[in-house]
Amino acid sequence: MPNFPKTFTGIVKDEIEALEGTQITNTAPGTIARAILEIPAATIAGVYTDMNTASLNSFLSTAKGDYLNRIGFLVGVDRLQGESDLLYRSRIHDAVPMHAKANGTSIRSVAEAVPGVSAISLLPGTFGPGSFTVLVHPNRADEIEWSVLTAVDQKISDVVAYGTKYDVVPVQFNDVNVSLTAVVSKNLQNVISSSAIENAISGYILGVPAGGILSVDGMKVSAVNTIGPNNIVTITIDKIYINGKQISGNYIAAEDEAFTPNRFEDRPIKVSIRQ
Repeated sequence: MPNFPKTFTGIVKDEIEALEGTQITNTAPGTIARAILEIPAATIAGVYTDMNTASLNSFLSTAKGDYLNRIGFLVGVDRLQGESDLLYRSRIHDAVPMHAKANGTSIRSVAEAVPGVSAISLLPGTFGPGSFTVLVHPNRADEIEWSVLTAVDQKISDVVAYGTKYDVVPVQFNDVNVSLTAVVSKNLQNVISSSAIENAISGYILGVPAGGILSVDGMKVSAVNTIGPNNIVTITIDKIYINGKQISGNYIAAEDEAFTPNRFEDRPIKVSIRQ
């Protein structure tokens, strides 16, 4: 992009160099000649600053504030309330291919802008060639409101081709209960909180993507990382329940399913620590 690096000091220096070979030889600070040079230099330096600001705010990668809003207006993308320049700039960037044709970028852009939506997944070919299903992830592990799904549906209908078959469905959450026993070293100096380990395992469970695998080893690693590998003697997963049914190993979710610590219990992840 254009760059206008001229400063007041640099302009004065250029002016003094231009006077070399002339009869004006005394351009030291405080002299009349220096004062005459500095007056236009200050004005010109201000112009360069304004030019540089205007240039930076003309490009998506560097525009800020209201200047960024104006770029968004050109592609029909309004800033959401409280949205940062970084996130808004990303949505404007995604809107460029969105205007070219109805593709995955356009669908994701309009759907994820709906309040209450954390992210979406696109499942292609669910009703045959050219069809798709939009899997809506809520902001928290809970049932998503019907009004949110309706809003997503309406936004997508504006960008897909007429007659395209698609469906909008919410992520279904599998409620998980885990009992874990950690045997730690007797030389362990610091007290390990069971709640810290429970929080780590809960974070792992929530981080498994829709259609992913709830891994026994993944839960164990979360516990080990919290305690510290040098402080562990053994880690044992005693019991795992998915939706009230006990399982004996890894569990693969369906495409429209994710995992959450049991929403209907105060302590769905229970960790026992022994030495």
